[in-house]
This record gives sequence, C-alpha cells and structure tokens, in this order.
Amino acid sequence: MRHLIFLPGWSGSDALWQEQDQALKDIVKSQVFTLTEETTIQQMAEQVLKKSPQTFILVGHSLGGWVSQKIASMAPHRVEKLILLDTWTGDSSEETRHYFKDLHTYIKNNTLFNALEELRRANISPSLSNNPAVFELFRKAQESFPIQGYINQTKALLDSPPMTKAELAKIQCPTLVVKGQDDTSFTMEQQMEMVNGIPHAKFTLVPNSGHMIMIERPEAVSALVRLWVNI
Repeated sequence: MRHLIFLPGWSGSDALWQEQDQALKDIVKSQVFTLTEETTIQQMAEQVLKKSPQTFILVGHSLGGWVSQKIASMAPHRVEKLILLDTWTGDSSEETRHYFKDLHTYIKNNTLFNALEELRRANISPSLSNNPAVFELFRKAQESFPIQGYINQTKALLDSPPMTKAELAKIQCPTLVVKGQDDTSFTMEQQMEMVNGIPHAKFTLVPNSGHMIMIERPEAVSALVRLWVNI
C-alpha cells in the first residue's frame, strides 16, 4: 500500500486529520508528522525525509505546505504526488509578517491562548460560524499543542527564506494546489505563484471554506486527495 504523509500547519496536530485518515485508509497508509522541535523550514523538511518511507505522497497545510514544497524540491525522486492546502511559498507580505510577530509576542507574554479564540474565528469560513463542532475540534488541537512547538514554529515562520523560483521548478511530481474560497490568510496571487512555478501543478477552489479546510470541508478534502492519488 502506498504511503501518505500529512504535514499540519502552525499549531496543527493529528486530531485535525482524523476524517481524512479514516476516509483514505483503503488506498493509503497515512501518517501525520507534527513538527515541533525544528526552528527552520529546512530543518523540518530534513526531519520529514529522515522519518519517511523511500517514496510517499505528501499533503501539506499552511506551514506544512511550505515544508512540503521544500521536501519536494530537495528530494523530487521520493515524492510521488503533492497536495498543497491553503498555503504559500513563504514569501510573506509585511502584513503577514506582522501577524507572525504578533504571535511571537503573545507567546512571550503568556497571552497566546487568550488571543487564539479570535484567531480561530478569523480562520474559519463565516458560513460555519454556527458550527460549534468545528471550533471545538480546532480549540482542542491548539490547547494540547506544546508551548515549545508554538515557539519553534513561529520562529520558522519568521526566520526561514521563502521558496525560490529555482526550487519550485525542481518539484517534478503532479501537484494540486487547493484554496478555501473564504481563506483570507493567503491571496489568490500567492496561489498562482505556486501554480505557475511548479511544472505540473493544477489549482482548485473549495467553496464555503476558510483556512482550516481539512476540518471545515473534510469530505471535500478527502475526495480531492483520493482523486489526486488515483490519477
């Protein structure tokens, strides 16, 4: 059976991928790698490659999507298929970098968990504002995340260089770039940077979904992954 690896975004854990794990278990053996000890995107990519099978399918969300691009550029012979969910190349605007710096300040001042409630609402589509199950799953995942993981992942977001055009060009596997229609974290221009820079990339938009697409529209994500794996 083929191997599939999920790489969560900032503060994400395996709890957020339960739907996909169950829905896809007939076609892949899946694992979720939560990267909490490394402080750069490069280190995270190296760690995933060290722990992974010789070949695998890679699904990365947000921060995990950035890491996934790095992995696929470093070891194109090992990544069979690539799926990038609500992510970007790491080339952040000043507004986005300010957001990351705010996260760092919250952590230093021990006010992170107070701020996370508002951040969660910003990351979920307005169409799901009355769905408590989505917010509860998101909250539990973040509250169980280790504080050192928050520190290290935020440092990686602030200090790592973005993917270059040359690196994107090295990604040789079929790649699907997916954006939640209501995701305000990253722009359409940032999606097209990946689509145009990766040789075999396609793009799709998922309606009624914000940044946390895997828990907002779990069936849609599972269906897209299944389709891409079987192509």
